[in-house]
Amino acid sequence: MGKETTPKIDDVRVIEFCREVAPASRCSYVQVITENNAIHRDCFNNVSKKIAADGGTMQLGWTIWLRPNVLLSADCHAVWVNNENVMIDITPQPDGEERILFLPDNTIDSIEFRIPSKYKALTKSPLVAEFVELLDARGKFLSKFKTSDVMLNMSESEKMTDLVLSMRIDEINVEIKRKVGRNASCPCLSEMKYKKCCGA
Repeated sequence: MGKETTPKIDDVRVIEFCREVAPASRCSYVQVITENNAIHRDCFNNVSKKIAADGGTMQLGWTIWLRPNVLLSADCHAVWVNNENVMIDITPQPDGEERILFLPDNTIDSIEFRIPSKYKALTKSPLVAEFVELLDARGKFLSKFKTSDVMLNMSESEKMTDLVLSMRIDEINVEIKRKVGRNASCPCLSEMKYKKCCGA
């Protein structure tokens, strides 16, 4: 499985996925200009601090990611809109992404509680299907907790539930990433050759 990356905006699968996530909106590329002292995975606080310092507004929506031949995902995200009405992603992104594919969503009216990511499998692999089901289940489980200090708000039994889900997700992730010969069956169990599936 290739690493998670920003997909092409004209990919039909991406267009269809965006319609499913936010039917009334359209995705666009947003430049990443990391703000000093901005923290990875803390976009809401990062943008709030930027607005307090320099004005502008916050646009909520979804960052669209692609795991080639495996799945598409949409993570709830916030970008800063400057006084010229230009959206800028000020939060550091993994692997030094210089731009993200962002889908505005004005139906998101609160970020007090965690908002689950959305996923769409790109293969008929039963292992990927289980992977998506587990990611969905963990997202729904975490959505009952406030965005800040999730672990501090969990009971011991809730921490155990999260651990069990996380462990199985990690196990599948490792298996899907496992490299085999290009002509061997893909480890994702799609019944395709590795070179035409996760190894493409």
